[in-house]
Amino acid sequence: MHETRAQIVGLLRQSARTVPELKNLLGISAMTVRHHLQFLQREGLVRAPQTVRRAAPGRPRFAYQLSPKAAANSPKEFAALAGHLIDAIKSAAGSAEKVFSELVNKLSAESPCAAQTATIESRLDGAATFLSTKGYVASWEQSAAGPLLHTNNCPYDGLAGQHPELCKMDLELITRVTGADVKRVCHAPQGDATCSYLIMPAIGAVQAAG
Repeated sequence: MHETRAQIVGLLRQSARTVPELKNLLGISAMTVRHHLQFLQREGLVRAPQTVRRAAPGRPRFAYQLSPKAAANSPKEFAALAGHLIDAIKSAAGSAEKVFSELVNKLSAESPCAAQTATIESRLDGAATFLSTKGYVASWEQSAAGPLLHTNNCPYDGLAGQHPELCKMDLELITRVTGADVKRVCHAPQGDATCSYLIMPAIGAVQAAG
């Protein structure tokens, strides 16, 4: 999914938003916001805008929200139950690390092969598509420091703050599916808008190139 559209979907998953709100959050023009919203509406991912009541007289404001189709594709909210499950795993096993490591193995086995012969761009395209199917609403962009992979939705919303093992698992999963060294540079549980990861060439690849 286009990076800006993925960000819009992630923001609308949190709550309904108006065009001015999206414009300010994304740092783009209102016209560009409307263009992306129209595309998402045609794809059936965003509902027709609803009028928002104003406290003072003035022009009506319209808020956008995800459609039932998009909501059905997003992770279900079972935070309390999942939290108890993680606590039970820790109590039974003494540590959840082994369980999460096995889960990373299973998930990464489902992803497209992160072959070192493929370009980093194609690996990131495949990783973003794969992670989006798992509920992360992922996208990537080039930055001055290197490629940045964004996960615009957290499948563990409400859990990650209490269970940092989940964030560690994500870091390992993204390392596996990109076939690169990864550094987290933004962290949603600490107040950032998304979790973002700086993608660096794998150490072995750098040594081989040298």
